[in-house]
Amino acid sequence: MKKLFATLLVLSTLNIAHAQLTPFYKSYNWSENIDKMNILKDTLIDEEVLVLKDYASNEFSYPDDKQNTLTQYVLTHKAYLLRTNNAIEDFNKVYLSFDNSSEILKTKARVITPSNKIIELDSTKILTAVDEETNVQYKYFAFEGIEVGSIVEYLYVIKKRPYYEGSYVRIQSEYPIFNLDFHVITPNNLIFKFKTYNNTDSISNDTLANGKWDFNIKYDYIPSLKYENNAAYQSKLMALVYKLDRNTYGGTRDISSYSTLIQNMYDFLHYNEDKNKKTVEKFLKQMKFKASKTTEEDILFIEDYLKKNIYINENNGSQELKSIDFITSNKLASELGILKLYAQIFAALEIEMELVFSGNRLSKKFDSEYEATTFLEDYLIYFPSINKYMAPTNLASRVGLPTFTLTHNYGLFIKEVALGGFKTGLGEIKFIDPVPYTENTDKMYIDVSFNEENITNQKIFFNRQMSGYYAKDLQPFYYLITGKDKTELNKQLFTNINSELEPENIVVKNENAADLGKKPFIIEAEFETDVFIEKAADKVIFEIGNLIGPQTEIYDSLERKLPVELNYTKYYYREIKVKIPKNYKIVNLDDLNIENYFINNGDTSMAFTSKYTVKDNELVVVCEEYYKNIEIPVKHYQEYRKIINSAADFNKIKLILEPN
Repeated sequence: MKKLFATLLVLSTLNIAHAQLTPFYKSYNWSENIDKMNILKDTLIDEEVLVLKDYASNEFSYPDDKQNTLTQYVLTHKAYLLRTNNAIEDFNKVYLSFDNSSEILKTKARVITPSNKIIELDSTKILTAVDEETNVQYKYFAFEGIEVGSIVEYLYVIKKRPYYEGSYVRIQSEYPIFNLDFHVITPNNLIFKFKTYNNTDSISNDTLANGKWDFNIKYDYIPSLKYENNAAYQSKLMALVYKLDRNTYGGTRDISSYSTLIQNMYDFLHYNEDKNKKTVEKFLKQMKFKASKTTEEDILFIEDYLKKNIYINENNGSQELKSIDFITSNKLASELGILKLYAQIFAALEIEMELVFSGNRLSKKFDSEYEATTFLEDYLIYFPSINKYMAPTNLASRVGLPTFTLTHNYGLFIKEVALGGFKTGLGEIKFIDPVPYTENTDKMYIDVSFNEENITNQKIFFNRQMSGYYAKDLQPFYYLITGKDKTELNKQLFTNINSELEPENIVVKNENAADLGKKPFIIEAEFETDVFIEKAADKVIFEIGNLIGPQTEIYDSLERKLPVELNYTKYYYREIKVKIPKNYKIVNLDDLNIENYFINNGDTSMAFTSKYTVKDNELVVVCEEYYKNIEIPVKHYQEYRKIINSAADFNKIKLILEPN
């Protein structure tokens, strides 16, 4: 998650005069009666893991520290029954969810074996490690003595700075859950607002003996939801979101709304804009920027330069990494700093832009009706004049081809408006359209001829053209690859079709980062090979389907539970030209005819077709496959599967050539 809000979001104060109340976690403990958990041991025997206990409380409290500072206590208590060695492997280490600014107040863990032997973990089994890449410290339980059929149970309490601007909590998982108990405990002056998703029950609100609010949700049983391919699995789990809405003592309302963020973000992006103008103009000259014929070309030039020349450090707390003078002089910026530089460059060039906050739709959908910072995980820049988006910190992206998980989702758009000569920021929730399928293409043009002297040998010319998201892992970085690495990469683009292919005379076109989204990445090669030919007596069997490479097959028999959600829309085109050898004929040409499509609301939303023509002893086969929509409902899953399998069926086609 982008850590922007700590420096930009100024929150209403919650310090008040109050009575000191003992935090709930101090009286909480696990049950010593292990027989209660053992009752479930013979339940759902096909499941590798049963969650026997899932308890969590987030308590907002004023500790007795004479500072009247709101504090959050997070209590986590879980117990898992492990029925397989794989499950043991997955759960022999359990990581504690906290950061370096938090304090661990309490930890307990134990293993309960099938014979009811209890193995308590002492403090030496609560280990500390450091991530070598991020240098972040973390702690974990290291369980020992686990057998198949054991229960691992742990409990810990974290004290942290309160976070109440919007927390998203999933209460369902890939494992069945028994005895789920979730609480948000607050002083009675703080009013929280909740929302549930995916058929989750509504939140109950009780009053505790000490006068605190207890917002809670309880389930005796929640069925598992298994992962399925091509699905937004995380976003389909039962879940809830909560945020602080009001403080009745001070009369403060809409505490977690977007209004403060919108204004602070606008002020930050345009801070010292007039003062920085000369620095920005000098930097544009250093970039050798010259206005192009179109606004889009200007935007692309700036984006390409900044992504190739400015290093981004994630330290958003550094003031100098947010300074235009420092960034342009040192070619070093924080994420916030690079956003400011983009904004002030576009302001100097009078190119209108809007900052867009959204999140990964595969993880959770942006709620257009509930304001919470949990939905503001990442950002784009939107250009109204060309109706396209830029992902400013995504190096594998260029304008018009934003981070695909942020598209087909709602977002918070922040734009500049003028009110009586005074400029300010205005926020609006709008939908982020995905890139059309016609711009995400993978095309192959293949010419095949047979060796007249040795019919089992073929000469093949491949021309492959990838555009849009199909080129995002190649075009932005291809210029960085040299020598043997480039040779190996070029070869791999063809050996993915068949590992025995040895490409010759390789030619690469449109390999520049600035070509992404504008021109297809093209790679061509020639082959002399026999890998697609079999000889059977006087017949020749030509594996024409294998020319397009391996294809996905979906032949699962399980009932589909989740709708299909693709990463992006897509279009495939395959054109195969075959010079039929003299004195031969193809006897099963009609095998090449495949036509499967799905019409939704009058539009063919997905299809696979294969058609052939023969003229002047040349066979021409054209295959088209496309998916215009990101989401495909469960009720249309069989149609989707049929189209996916059509490509796999083509892949298996073998043409039979017989002597005339």
